[in-house]
Amino acid sequence: MGMYRKIFSLLCLALPGTAQVLDDTTRQVYSNATVEFVYEKDVLRNIQRSFHPDTSLRYYHYSSPLRRSGWVYQDLGNVGTSARPFYFQKFNGIGNQMGLESNLMYAPDPENIKYYNTRSPYTYLGYQMGGGHTQFEITHSQNIRPNWNVTLNILKFNSEKQYGFQRSEEVLVNHWKYDVSTNYTKGKYKLLAAFYHFNHKQFEQGGISGGDTLSRLEPKYARNYDAALKNGVFSRERWNNLHLYQQFVLKNSIQAFHILDYERKTYGFFDPAFTDSTSAMVYGIPAPAEVDTLNYHYRLQSISNRIGFKGYFKGFNYQVYAKSRFYKLNNSGFPTSTLNWKPEFYLGGLLGYVFPDSTNTLDLRAEMESPKNYLIDATLFYKGFEIGFYNSARPAGLFYQRFQNGILQYRNDLESENAKILSVKLPVNVGSFGFVPELRWSSVKNYTYLATVPEVAQKKSDLNMIHIGGQMAYRSKNFEGTYRIFYNSSSDKEVYPIPQFTHHANLEFNFLYAKVLRIYTGLDIYLQSKYQGLYYSPLVNQFIAKQGQETGGVPIADLYLKFPISKGRIALNWQFLNKGWGWNGVFTTPGYVGQPGALLIKIDWPLFD
Repeated sequence: MGMYRKIFSLLCLALPGTAQVLDDTTRQVYSNATVEFVYEKDVLRNIQRSFHPDTSLRYYHYSSPLRRSGWVYQDLGNVGTSARPFYFQKFNGIGNQMGLESNLMYAPDPENIKYYNTRSPYTYLGYQMGGGHTQFEITHSQNIRPNWNVTLNILKFNSEKQYGFQRSEEVLVNHWKYDVSTNYTKGKYKLLAAFYHFNHKQFEQGGISGGDTLSRLEPKYARNYDAALKNGVFSRERWNNLHLYQQFVLKNSIQAFHILDYERKTYGFFDPAFTDSTSAMVYGIPAPAEVDTLNYHYRLQSISNRIGFKGYFKGFNYQVYAKSRFYKLNNSGFPTSTLNWKPEFYLGGLLGYVFPDSTNTLDLRAEMESPKNYLIDATLFYKGFEIGFYNSARPAGLFYQRFQNGILQYRNDLESENAKILSVKLPVNVGSFGFVPELRWSSVKNYTYLATVPEVAQKKSDLNMIHIGGQMAYRSKNFEGTYRIFYNSSSDKEVYPIPQFTHHANLEFNFLYAKVLRIYTGLDIYLQSKYQGLYYSPLVNQFIAKQGQETGGVPIADLYLKFPISKGRIALNWQFLNKGWGWNGVFTTPGYVGQPGALLIKIDWPLFD
């Protein structure tokens, strides 16, 4: 808590040159309505819209990205642990990438950075605690001048071990994420820039010792189970990235723009005393002959420059650009795995149409370096109807091509992965009832994965996944109910297994208490049908194509209560309240169990002036 107090004290110091706007009476009432922000993607596409901080209670009670998603990921049970999606995702950038993506659910995305414009200093404080999870969030935004804003965002959370811990070593995940951004406009020039940091440390337990052979769970995890690995083993991912966007209006409304990205990402693993056959069995590698330290430390650096022009032509907005990217891979322990600076050169563009109300859009984006490294992404949003088509190819991850840690060594000449995704969503509303049917089809050629820990494999035939379902809803003045169900199918359940059905139901009532306080109370129920989840290897922080224990199959019920208080919000959430009513827990990954029942409290508060 000492660190939190220091951060808060620093942010409470008034910055010199504060640009506070006063009205004619020299007194202005500031609120969320006087705080606005934009996204770079809208500025780039010349869409004139801004947003205000979210003050609604609609999704406020969700305590983690996993629950907010409807539980469509396989993870290791705790908030912040490694995860893989049930829906194949669009590639996280084309070009040569590391390919280690188990922490992407919690990583920053520069597309989602908010660039503020505030009429007075604005501070947001958020805190939640419970369920083995403690989180602190703070935003401070301030206009130095009317045309220049600086913003700081900090997110810190810890997750606690459920089993196999000593009091001094109970932290399982230690997560830091922060960014410093600026929004500056002068005449025809505009600048959006951000430095963002990500530091995600996960202590690896290897699951419950012998947990993948259990058919049922005992109620007290900490008392009944030991971890498969000894204390002190951890993996870490850390980013220090810089993103810059600038544009300048030329003649006839043509604009020149420039986007710079510098990325420095490190990936590491450390086992201080790799000594016995037990840990070797958990890792899936041969046992060592003697005591030794097992570790690796990779660093991927890249510099990307995109320069182009954009504007309007006969009702359409367009972009054309050229991009250069240079990347470098360093392995401090094994220089033979190092790559010196390598170049990539791209041509790209976007053609878009914004309908008069500015909320309906049509976009077609393309970028290409070669037939083995390209991107096509088309989307249409119109009055709720949404259709998208995505086709992209990129080289297999550098992790699969050239990894080495003294025990493992990958040297592979791999084909580029090629992904196609088609998605359709069509909402239908009749009075208080709503139905949103959805279809999503994914096809991946040369899907790259770990068949075993020492063996990299590529699936030469297409990996096809289909998701068919939708959401049904009923809304009235004091009640709202939604039910979301999907049928899921994978053409290769050994390589990419997914539950056949996923369910998420929400029932919420609201009532007026003492004629002044509107209280919302509800129930969330999550259920995945039983399926053979992939095993997880702590050694490489990856899921591998090994199966043997059924996961899922247990309903998770969360009871919540939430209400506004002055300018803030409060939520109470009793998670997995049905634990003990026929279920003592659920395996989320072979050998790994989900969090037990717990009470969580969540509160936030905005400050102005």
